[in-house]
Amino acid sequence: MPILSVFFGIIVRMWHDDHPPPHIHVEYQGFEALV
Repeated sequence: MPILSVFFGIIVRMWHDDHPPPHIHVEYQGFEALV
């Protein structure tokens, strides 16, 4: 899963082969959000 950005300890990744539509995972200190 490619990393798009890292700032203030927040990692932004984009899944494109998992399932439609392409979506973003945001990780911070063990927590995760999907956008």
